[in-house]
Amino acid sequence: MPNCSLNFLLSKQFCDLVETLNPKYCIPASRTKLTSLIENQLEQLKIKLQAALTGAVKFAVGLDLWITKGVTNLYLALTVHFFSPSAKRLMNLLLGLRLIVGRHSAATIKTMCNAMLAEWELKENDISRYFTDNGSNMITAFRDLTISISREIDEDSTTADEPQSSIFLADPNIEVESDDVEEEIDKDIFEFESCEEDSNSVFSKRLPCIAHTIQLVLHSTVDRDITFNRPIQHMLEILRKFKKSVLVTESLLNKCGKMVLLPAWKRWNSLCIVLERVFDIQRILNAAAPNFDPTYLISTLLDPNVAWMVENDVKFTVGKRFILAMIPSSNDNATSSISSPPVSMLLSSSQFSALAEVMASKRAHQEREMRADGPAKMLDRYFNEWTSKPPTAPIDPFEFWQHSDLEPLAHLTFEILAIPATTAPVERVFSQPGLCTLDRKRRTGPRLLEAKCMIHLNLHFMKLK
Repeated sequence: MPNCSLNFLLSKQFCDLVETLNPKYCIPASRTKLTSLIENQLEQLKIKLQAALTGAVKFAVGLDLWITKGVTNLYLALTVHFFSPSAKRLMNLLLGLRLIVGRHSAATIKTMCNAMLAEWELKENDISRYFTDNGSNMITAFRDLTISISREIDEDSTTADEPQSSIFLADPNIEVESDDVEEEIDKDIFEFESCEEDSNSVFSKRLPCIAHTIQLVLHSTVDRDITFNRPIQHMLEILRKFKKSVLVTESLLNKCGKMVLLPAWKRWNSLCIVLERVFDIQRILNAAAPNFDPTYLISTLLDPNVAWMVENDVKFTVGKRFILAMIPSSNDNATSSISSPPVSMLLSSSQFSALAEVMASKRAHQEREMRADGPAKMLDRYFNEWTSKPPTAPIDPFEFWQHSDLEPLAHLTFEILAIPATTAPVERVFSQPGLCTLDRKRRTGPRLLEAKCMIHLNLHFMKLK
């Protein structure tokens, strides 16, 4: 019925067909009665959807825009994705398809999103992540929403005995430039800022669609006329600026234990060594960045089907650190998760009080890890079993964690794996409204369009017992 216009259902030919198939069935004789039937079915659907939402803890929200044929109307679709404890399965539901009146600006998108979530009694604390495309209006709409978590300070990341820049020192053909230290940094301030930076991780609550992100990279690479020489020369100019600053070099050594190199043109592979060093430094800095979003890495590690693919030691260590930081302690509320920052992450009027809270949280985290049944021991046990080799057969990750005795990890896994990696679910919604507004159905109003689409796209949910 969603693909048929109401006029078609009221036509004589269709009525004759129904009478032939079932003479006892009577089709409503007016457009108003048909619309009333759709509205009644929508109300019944909303009751079931509300009951399903009540039993869940965290929701991933998908948003996307759709323009009708002829660019006459613009719609905003909102979907939710969550793990249902009662149904013991992943739910993907459409909660709204609304006409945008006026400009589709960031403020309009955020206002309409909040309004649709309020209709279903969903608060900001109930949302784990928003996943959208990389449109500027979507990015701006959720720019102020961030996730803040604490992580343990890695004090042993760099040591004095660790060799620095082994390739650089071993190769006599690599040029070396050094200058005297320009100014001395106050040690107390430096240590405090380093501690605060290493103990906090803040990233956007909006999760970019990975498919759109890859497409943007391909688009910028294919459509632009980029030669090989120009980017290399630009990179070398940046590296020379790094080499001229002693402070920058020291900071780079403290963070990743490596120095940038400059090519020796007499050696044929010196440029390859320089590029390899740049990529190594970039990989380490990206993994250790305070704004690093670990969602994709953690979802890979917690999926037994693909956990064995993580071979990079840096990412593996960082992923394990974030997993332990996201697991709530035994004293925390059972519903706390990545979207609810611990007390130590809340801003305080005194920086020293905030630092004391960070250190107290670190000590509590270390005490939990020391227990034999602590999250760290459970995580090591899971890693030892599922990251060394691929499974012999495909595994349903939700069923795997439901029957697992690693309960703290299971709660985090249900929340992380319920977050879609792309905006495909919400974009798939727009195939239906396109069919509902074709040709003679172009006069379909926004309210009727939303009702028909919600019933059709949530039909699988209505059939669940």
